[in-house]
Amino acid sequence: MAACLTPGTALCRRDDLDDPGALEIRHGGARLIVVQSAGAVRCFHNRCPHEGKPLNRSPERFFTADERHLLCGWHGALFEPVSGRCIAGACTGKGLSPIAIRLDGETIRLA
Repeated sequence: MAACLTPGTALCRRDDLDDPGALEIRHGGARLIVVQSAGAVRCFHNRCPHEGKPLNRSPERFFTADERHLLCGWHGALFEPVSGRCIAGACTGKGLSPIAIRLDGETIRLA
């Protein structure tokens, strides 16, 4: 999947994200999640390691009600928003696939 991701592509601006917050970005046939939590910005493939489905069942709904974890809306797996590691659910111990990003001023770009 990484071959379709073009380095330098602008994904969003940092101020497009709440803290905590997440956005789904589609690029080159891939579904990505850009996440901000506790000031850290990360990017992952929007694909749960359990069944390969996107985490969100509805647009931009990625976090648990208390905004502490990313939530798979299909089967309830919980992920740490900074590391992407699954901490509860059918894929415990696995994690979301990270995507390298860089900050260019306030713009979040693929690295």
